[in-house]
Order: sequence, then structure tokens, then C-alpha cells
Amino acid sequence: MEIHIALHETLRVFKPKLSASEVADRANVSPAAISEFRHGERDLQVRTLQRIIDALPEDMKRYFFGRLFALPVPSAWSSAPDPAKFTELSSAVSFSDIGQVLAAAGKSMMSAGEGVSEPL
Repeated sequence: MEIHIALHETLRVFKPKLSASEVADRANVSPAAISEFRHGERDLQVRTLQRIIDALPEDMKRYFFGRLFALPVPSAWSSAPDPAKFTELSSAVSFSDIGQVLAAAGKSMMSAGEGVSEPL
């Protein structure tokens, strides 16, 4: 799944817990930048995206990375899931494990000579 779609879904699902404006405030990013990125209207620099991800509470990070890597969504998550239930259901996916997967993928890309030509 594309990063902007994963972020959009995460912010939509957890809106009662933390709004996109609150995430923007925590990340020191304009709400417009997050909105435009969520809707595929602009790209963000990697540092900006990292600040946004860092601004998310742990349960939202897990959900975000679960969607990003298209991990199956447990059936207990309806179209309007209760974010409180997410913590109970997300124990199978740890944020540190996903970080290790990303680090390994990055090392693999670098050893293969691949790189990123433009910032996100």
C-alpha cells in the first residue's frame, strides 16, 4: 500500500483519539501539508514524514505500518473500529519488528545499488 493511503486510513480510523490537526501540531507540520499528502496531492520530504510518524502514539504507528505492509486487518476491526481494541489486537505486530524489516530492506537495496533519487 502507498504511504499516503496508509496514513490517510490511520488518521481516519483513529480520528476520535487524535485528529490530523493534533498530529500536525505534534509533528510541527502544517495541517494543510498533511491533508494534501493524505489525498495524494503532494509529496513530503522523508524527514517530514518521519516527524509525522514519530508524532503518532504507538497503537497508531502499529496500525499505520500494518496497513503500509498490507498485513491482514483482524475481523474485529469494523469500518469504525474502536481504537482501544487495537492495542489488544496488535500484539502480533510490533513496531520494533517492522523497523527491523525496514532496516533489512534498506540494507538490501543499498547492497543492490538501488537508491532514492528524490525525497518523498
